[in-house]
Amino acid sequence: MGRKIDTEQTSLDLRGTTQGGLTIIIHNGDDEPLKITGARLQQYERRIYFDADSGTQPRLYYGDAKLEAPVYDYAKLFQKDANAPQALLGVEEANASYAGRPDDRPWSERHPAVLWVAIIGAVLVLGGIALRSMKGAAT
Repeated sequence: MGRKIDTEQTSLDLRGTTQGGLTIIIHNGDDEPLKITGARLQQYERRIYFDADSGTQPRLYYGDAKLEAPVYDYAKLFQKDANAPQALLGVEEANASYAGRPDDRPWSERHPAVLWVAIIGAVLVLGGIALRSMKGAAT
C-alpha cells in the first residue's frame, strides 16, 4: 500500500562549494517522470571584513565544531570604505600543521569495553557467591 504524500518540496538545499557544473540525480522510482521546466541557482554572498597589513597573505581557518562563534568589537566600529580592496579566497588546502583536539570524553566513555568486562565480572562473582551460599544453606 502506498503512502499518501500531502506536501510538495520544489527546492533543494545544498551545502558546500563546487566549481564548474552541478549534476543532480533525482530517483523518482517507478513514478511518472518529472516535468522539470527549469532550474535557478540562488545563493547568499558571504563577506568577511578585516584589517590586513599590506604585503601579508591573510589565512582563514575554520572547521572546529567545539568553538563558539567569536564576538568582536569590529562589527560595532566598522565603517564601510568604498575604496577598500577586495580579496578572493583561493583553493581550499588542508592545514599540514593541524593537530586535532585531545579526546576530552570521560575515561569510561573512551573505554566502554573495560566497563562492560568489570560489570560482567562483578555479576559472575556475585552469582558464584550466591550459589555457594545456597549450597551451604541446603546442607
